[in-house]
This record gives sequence, C-alpha cells and structure tokens, in this order.
Amino acid sequence: MTSFGVLPEGFVEKTLQDVLDEIETDEKASFGAGADVAVDAPLGQLNGIFGDQVAELWELGGAVYRALYPDSAEDESFDNVAAITGSTREKAANTLVDLLLNLDPATTVIVGSIVRNSVTGDRFVTTAVAANAGADQTGVIVQVRAEQTGAVPADAFAVDEIVTPISGWTAQAAIDSGSAGPFNISFNDTLIVAIDNGIAQTLVFVATAAEIDSGNTETFTLNDGETLNVKVDGAAADTATFNATAAALENANAAPWNLSDGETLLVRVDGGGVQTVTFNTADFANINMATAVEVRDVVNTQTTGLIATDTSASTKVTLTSLKIGTGSGIEVTGGTANGALGYSTTPVSGTGDFVDISVATAAEVATVITADVSGASAADVADAVRITSAILGATSELEITGGTANVALGFSTTPVNGTQDFTNFASVSAADMAAAIDTKLGGGEAAGLTTNVVRMQSETDGPGSAIEVTGGTANPALNFSTTKVQGLNQLDATVVGQDLETDVEFRLRRVEDLRAQGNATIEAIKSDVLEVVGVDEVFVFNNPSDIVDADGLPPHSFEVVVKAPTVTDAQIATAIFLSGGAGIGSFGSITEIVTDSQGFAQTIKFSRATEVTIFIDITVVTNTDPAVGPVYPSDGDDQVAAALVAKGNTLGIGDDVILEFIKCEAFVVSGVLDITVFEMDITAFPSATSNIPIDGRSISDFDTSRIVVTS
Repeated sequence: MTSFGVLPEGFVEKTLQDVLDEIETDEKASFGAGADVAVDAPLGQLNGIFGDQVAELWELGGAVYRALYPDSAEDESFDNVAAITGSTREKAANTLVDLLLNLDPATTVIVGSIVRNSVTGDRFVTTAVAANAGADQTGVIVQVRAEQTGAVPADAFAVDEIVTPISGWTAQAAIDSGSAGPFNISFNDTLIVAIDNGIAQTLVFVATAAEIDSGNTETFTLNDGETLNVKVDGAAADTATFNATAAALENANAAPWNLSDGETLLVRVDGGGVQTVTFNTADFANINMATAVEVRDVVNTQTTGLIATDTSASTKVTLTSLKIGTGSGIEVTGGTANGALGYSTTPVSGTGDFVDISVATAAEVATVITADVSGASAADVADAVRITSAILGATSELEITGGTANVALGFSTTPVNGTQDFTNFASVSAADMAAAIDTKLGGGEAAGLTTNVVRMQSETDGPGSAIEVTGGTANPALNFSTTKVQGLNQLDATVVGQDLETDVEFRLRRVEDLRAQGNATIEAIKSDVLEVVGVDEVFVFNNPSDIVDADGLPPHSFEVVVKAPTVTDAQIATAIFLSGGAGIGSFGSITEIVTDSQGFAQTIKFSRATEVTIFIDITVVTNTDPAVGPVYPSDGDDQVAAALVAKGNTLGIGDDVILEFIKCEAFVVSGVLDITVFEMDITAFPSATSNIPIDGRSISDFDTSRIVVTS
C-alpha cells in the first residue's frame, strides 16, 4: 500500500485520484460492494465534490512543506527562506541614463519631461530640473529614468526624440569649440564636418590672390617690341616686352647678275613646299645685267609667304618670311640662278617669344608675362590671359597701367584685389569664425557665443540630428571634439536596469552568498569578486605551500584572474581586499593601492585574463526540402555563428577550446544536416582542425565577426 505525507524520502502528496480511490473503497466497505460510485451517480458526484476539496488540502500541504526548503521554495516563500541566511532577492530596477540637453537661454526642463528612443519606442523621464540661466544656448546634463524596469537598451544615440514639448528645448545636435577666440589659423585652413550622419563637408577658410583676365581672347595681333605694364601688390610696375623677328636671307653676290633665260631659284618658306622662281628674258631690260629691283619683282610675283626687298643700296635682294616669330623660316634649296645670286642654302629661322606674333596665343603671352613680371604669374584660361598675384588675401593687388600691347589684349586698367574670409587670419573672433562657418556649412548653422566659443548646430530637430567634426587643419586652433553628438546627446548609462530576479537566478546567487560568508576561502574570494557589477569571469589560484608553486605563485599567496573589461582596477582590488585574509599575500600582474579603515595603504595585486581571439571557418550541409525535414532558415548562417559564440561563451578562464564541443553546437540550428569543414585557430583565415589550449590566466573570446559560415 502506498504511503503518503511526510516520509523519509520527503513529502508524498495524494493526487485527486488517490483521494477518490480511498473514498470509494471506504464507501463500498460501509455500504456494500454494490454501492454505485460511478461518476454520473449521485454518490459518485458527491465523491467528486468532496474529493476535489481534500486534494486541494494535500496540494497545500505539499506547498507548505516545499516552502520550508530553499531548493524547492518559490516566489515569496523562497524570499522568506533565503532571508534566514541573509540573502534577499534583487528587485527590478529602471535603467538610468545621463542625457545632454540643448537649452536656449532662460529655458527650464521640469522633472518628468519625457524623451524616447524613436526606433524601439522606449521612453525615459527626467529625474531632476534642467535649466539654462546663461546668455547663450548651452548643453545641460540631466539624468533620465526608463519608464519600464529591466535592462532597457540605452546605447549611444538611442534616445533621440523629445516627447514633452518645451519652448527653448530642441533636439538639434550642437557642438562647441573647445577653445575660445580669437583663433590663429592659416590661409585656406579647413574644417571637416558631417551633418546628420551625411557625407563629411570640407569647409575652407578662403584667402584668394588678386586675379585679372584679358578682355580679349586669343589670337592676339601683336608687334615686335610691344609692351604691357603690370603693377603687382603695390610695387612699381614691371614691363613685359613681347619680341619676335621674321626669318630673312640676303644673297651674297652684288648686282648686276648675269642670268640666262629660264634660270631658276628654289625657295622653301616656313618649312612648306619648295617654290620655283623662273627668270625670263622678258622680265629684264637686260637679263645679262639683271638688277636687284628686277630680281625682287620677279620673286615677289612668283612666291607666297615671303616678301623680297632690294637691300644693301639696291645691290642685293633679301627674302623675308611674312610670319614673324619662331615659326618663320627661309631656305634656298638651289636653282640654276643661285650660282650668280649667291644665296646660302643653310636654312634661317625667325626668333622671339611667339611662333607668329601676329596671331599670338594666350599661352605664349602668359609665358612672357610670367618671365618679365615679378610677384605674379600668368596662364591661359579659356583662351584668355589670366594674371595672378603670388600672395593671398586682401593685400594682394594687380593693376595694368598701360603698354602698347594692351590694345590687343584688352586688360582692364582698374586695380583688383584678392579676397579673404577674415581681416586677420592670425586673430579671428568667435563671431567672425561662426559667420564664415554659417555660410559654408550645408544643413547646419553656427553662432559665436558670449564666452567667445563657436557653436555649430544641425538644422534638423529630432531623430537623425547629429554633428561630427572629423578633422581639418583649422581644428587644432578651434579644438572641436571629434566625438559625434546628436540632438539628445546621450552619455553613458549610469545604472543598467534589471528585471526582478527569477527563482533560478536567486537560488544560484544565494549559494554564492553562503560561500562568501566565509571570507578568505578561495570560494569566498571568487564569490566576492563576482559580486562586482561587470565582472564576467573569476579564477583564483592558491599556493598554501612554503615554496613557489608550478603556477609561479610565491609561498602562501593567492592570485585572482578576472575577465571584467568595464570594471576599473580599483574596483576589483577593493573587492579582493575586503575578501582576502590578513597576512596572506595577493599576487598578479596589476598592482593597486587600497586604503583600509585605519588609513593604511594596502597593496593588492591581481591579473586580468588575456583574451585569446578565436577564428572559425565552418561549412554546413543544409536541408531545403520541407518534405525531408526542418528547412534551413534564410538567416541560418547568422544563427550558426550565434550558436557557436553562445557555446564558446560558456567557457571560463583556463578552459581549453575543444573543437568538437564547439562544432556540434551548429546542429541546434534547424535544417543543418552535416558539417563538412570546421577549422578553428587563434589567427584569421584558420586552417587548424585541433583543440586550442588555453592557459590558466587566459580566456577564449568568441565573436560572430570572426566566424565565417558557408552553407
């Protein structure tokens, strides 16, 4: 017969069926075996009513019994039992965040004003008054509390929208220069700014040189020796002189010449084809006594591109190209008449600054000006000649004061000056700097504050409003922070909220609390350090011997190795000091000084676990046919990577990374049929297929960014 109640093995509870069976047995014993106890009979229905009440009493008895023991108690009963040993359940808490508000002068944000995360909808309320009593718009830090308990996401830039409208409170991102004016910057310094997460804009604080363009465009009809007078930066005018000569060739023999009918002279002009001049008897009074004038006239009649003139007192004939400049050329290549005339057959060329000065190009003119005018240069710009001063700014000046060549070039004779954003780049006021930024910054604005700093601000009010200075040669003087800010510029969460601690979590922590009550034990030290918020893993080495042990610990010492990336050295050292026993030395690679209650400095040592990065390449065979079984999801690769990371994160300090232990976790993802490749290493592009040993002062570090999944 089954026994019920408090037994050696614990409390054995009667079920409803057990109760009904006992009632029916007793009824048949009292009323006879023929008593009708069927569920639809009157007696059976009464049995059901009373049996249910009795079963509830047994359930209550079981609950009372279980409530007496911490391993089985639940909810409030567990709270009561745990309190006996001094453990209390951690209550639900709200996330607290520091928020930087942009407030106009004389603006107050009252307690309870609401902001929100426009993506998740999570809302936060201000916990204190935030006010700006100054004369400038400024940022005021206030703490806001999440409306709901638990670990509400509060990452940077998550809180981005004002729900409670208050005049003078905007969600426009703003940033102030870290330095106050006046600012010492250089010509054409830059400031690089991104507005509302857009493409970075390069603002140039401009200083330009004086420039002047010719009123006419190429080609220009100039003459040898013509000039242009240019005054640069207030100095005396320099003269640019344009030179060019034509190629000319005079014959060696003096007239008269004994020519014969039909004799010839062969001439090439400007590198062109050979032209033939034929001397006929009819062209001369006496061809055997030919004069220079007669030869001149015959040459001019039968050639192009040159002019023949009688020279040397009309005793000789000079051939001159009509092109004036380096492009001109005369060459007598022969002919039967040249024996009498005596022209050299060596080619002669023109000289000067132009191929042909009568059709001068802008580039040719610019070259002469650059060479002849000090402090300026010239260039061909859209077929005009542009002259530019060599210095920048308002003192840069150009003036064309005259010259015979200006009739063709057409420069204005009105002086021109360079420009600059600031009167004095070496001493720029905050107001002038802000005015320059304001005209250049697309999507943003700027103002000089009474404190002589420059404030830049996005023109967007609300989610998406952001401003970020990424650099620029002017920023060393302005000293804007290069950290991105947004309209509601969220700082770090001061308190990360949490949900009400579950029975499972509380039960595990209660065990740690009990261990911690025995200070100076290894378990107590580990437990106390784990109590520090942000500590992820703890491992404690202990050497109770009189010699240095195999782990390198000195005699009678312990070493705490922690993984706690967000916890300061001072916090960890304090926890170790409060838990460690007197007279027992701590050991480690990090040393901190903790002051005890008596004012004495105590040296505490510990080590931080070296994180060993793990890289994984995995190839999985997947199912795509629902008829075969579960189908591999569209984000299956991400799920596989996440599963491997979750498995890896269960490893503690000093735990070796066992390949099969990690690999098999891929099968938790639906539709994974097989793993054909699994390579794991501590360097990128892994090729190893073996376990990874982790020493006692290190811990493996897994991240999905280092896992490549091929499916």
